[in-house]
Amino acid sequence: VSGDVVIGIACDFQDPPEMIPEFVKYWEQGYHVVCGQKTSSKEGKVIYAVRHLYYKIIEMFSEVPQYEHISGITLFDREVLENFLKADVDLPFRFAIADMGYPVKLVPYEQKARKSGKSSFNFWSYLNFAILSLVNTSTMPLRLMTLLGVVMSVICFCIGLGYLIMKFIFWQNYQLGLAPLLIGMFFLGSVQILFLGVLGEYVAEVLKKITKLPDLVLSDKINFDEEPAFDTQKDKNRII
Repeated sequence: VSGDVVIGIACDFQDPPEMIPEFVKYWEQGYHVVCGQKTSSKEGKVIYAVRHLYYKIIEMFSEVPQYEHISGITLFDREVLENFLKADVDLPFRFAIADMGYPVKLVPYEQKARKSGKSSFNFWSYLNFAILSLVNTSTMPLRLMTLLGVVMSVICFCIGLGYLIMKFIFWQNYQLGLAPLLIGMFFLGSVQILFLGVLGEYVAEVLKKITKLPDLVLSDKINFDEEPAFDTQKDKNRII
């Protein structure tokens, strides 16, 4: 495309083309991104509820506040398009706009039923997209693995210590059984989860450094006499 503004819309007529003039109006008012936000959908209450849960999970885990239900009709400025094309090709646009920081206008609408045809996305396609979206927006699952390992290790250690004390106190009456073996197995498993979480923390840092993200937009600065300090050269290069 070569225009000053780009509008993406599905060809199944679930997203109303009548909204395009309203989108252009908001773009003329200064919004670089205008998105249709689904408030309801005629595709089915169950599917819409699953989508709503998906967006809530992304919002809960993401380090950057995300926009919900904006998978349909979208308008974006030429500047946004060129900036987005600098990022990795597998980065979903709906989550990249929150990270870039452009002014975004959400226009609520009700998604209509599909006029004809059938979606090419099946369950596994949706699941793959959901997992990739979570990985691209958050490293919190890796952090949860570390926390789970710590908690489970402490619990197993306390149970084992309590069992040992009870055995010393009631040596004759307290049967040994398989409890020590099971406690030891669970403790070693918890330690493995802990170290996997630590390994995941390093993987997350590597992922942050090698992922090619869109530029961050700095619109203005208040009470800054000098250039702000940056932790890394990468952060400085991302701000435009």
